[in-house]
Amino acid sequence: MDKSKLLSSNKVTKVPKSALLAGAALGLPLAAHADIQFVNLQQTITSDATNPSFGLDLDGDGTIDFTFTAGLISDTVTPGTGNGYVGTDTNNPTPLASGASIDSTDTFQTGQGVLQNTKQKKYPFNKQKGPWDTSGGFQYLGVEFYIGAVNPADLHYGWINLSACTPDKNTNCVPDPGVIQINGYAYNTVAGQPINAGQGAVPEPSMLPLLALGAAGLAALRSRRNKAA
Repeated sequence: MDKSKLLSSNKVTKVPKSALLAGAALGLPLAAHADIQFVNLQQTITSDATNPSFGLDLDGDGTIDFTFTAGLISDTVTPGTGNGYVGTDTNNPTPLASGASIDSTDTFQTGQGVLQNTKQKKYPFNKQKGPWDTSGGFQYLGVEFYIGAVNPADLHYGWINLSACTPDKNTNCVPDPGVIQINGYAYNTVAGQPINAGQGAVPEPSMLPLLALGAAGLAALRSRRNKAA
């Protein structure tokens, strides 16, 4: 895999100070902790691609931390050396809801995990199964990974927001018969410190002008109220 392409696809979202103030004025959720690194990665992995796998380098050091593979029958995640995902057993990653804590109290699995697959029976009885949302919705995969050496002092916690779909008699995956879509990820830059699923995510750049307008509108409204008083 061309690491330069991999690293170029991981775009860190930087939010101007004015936009942060606008978000605060509107009461919208922004990055709440300086130690959380959020990456707004939009990645689609399809089973009919030349290479249906994608290696995710969470911290941008050139080492693949997790590999996602989309298949017609099975969508999987495979951790790199020493890394793991929150799960109840090796083949069952646990989808996390927004706000779920990811820390040392979780159980992490290090083998290949099945996000979703289609139980193959005689057509038309193929049926989706597996832990990931069968409607194709996005959920959080809690992870632990090492930055540098496989050493407790270098262990970090994070989350990956993704959807997975394998086709069955009732479901056609978009845009392909088998697909995994990654919709951003984040991790705590301080080793050993927890993170909550979804923590650190910031609005898309297209939302920033709207936030600024909203903040200006609130300021004008407050000014008029103060004058009226």
